[in-house]
Amino acid sequence: MEENKDIDIIDLHILELLRNNSRMPFVKIADELGISEGTVRIRIKKLNEKGVIKQYTIIKGNSNLLKTIIFLKINLQFIEKNLEILKNIEKIDSICELTGEFNLMLIGNFKGIDDFKNFIWNYINSLEGIEKMKTTVIIKKYKDELNPRLI
Repeated sequence: MEENKDIDIIDLHILELLRNNSRMPFVKIADELGISEGTVRIRIKKLNEKGVIKQYTIIKGNSNLLKTIIFLKINLQFIEKNLEILKNIEKIDSICELTGEFNLMLIGNFKGIDDFKNFIWNYINSLEGIEKMKTTVIIKKYKDELNPRLI
């Protein structure tokens, strides 16, 4: 979040409550913070108008999917071209630029090991400039925070 001098501690508390439950009723937020429902409504409206709150969203989850990480070292002249391809692949949830041995990390969901193997053969191996690849499968999550804490 960009630094914004118009955001005070009450706004931060409202954002924290919404981060944990974006469907929390204004009345419940007001009760938790000891302020009126009207105040909460006005503050959230202003946070939306300022662009502090960009979206309310759902998290799709399917524990039956195979969660994977793919580390790629791609020749720099092919990075942009490959990013445009990778961004449009539905099985890929996240694409991160890295420092170190690899320059990209992909996090994806697959129906199973055969689906993952086919993805590697049909998509990753068809990309230009792949110099090195390392894959791993996530077997258990101990923490999964989508948004960092605000306060």
